[in-house]
Amino acid sequence: MEFKEIIKSSFVLVGFSAAGKWSGDIVHPIPELWEKSYKFISENNVDKIVGVCLPPRSDHYFYTCGIELESVDFHKVEQGMTLHTFPTQKYVVFKHIGHVKEIPNTYGELWKIF
Repeated sequence: MEFKEIIKSSFVLVGFSAAGKWSGDIVHPIPELWEKSYKFISENNVDKIVGVCLPPRSDHYFYTCGIELESVDFHKVEQGMTLHTFPTQKYVVFKHIGHVKEIPNTYGELWKIF
């Protein structure tokens, strides 16, 4: 698993969010969030999609997936979506390669590393 630590400027993420729990080989609700996001992402014709996992506490975490915006744009937020602003700080960045249903495997590998 290749990843890098970067100092990233502040950014806005609009998409879908949920609390999750890592339980062995299963990561909830990450696949469901990406499936839910597919229509929104494809309608906005973006090249880059983003998933942010807030620091886990034990086996619990908060996950958001969607698209990055340069600034807050409430017109992009549809019913059931969330909008989060993230500060300039150090982030661990990695690129998932493969089908959205394989994202839990990628996070499983990250859990082992961190």
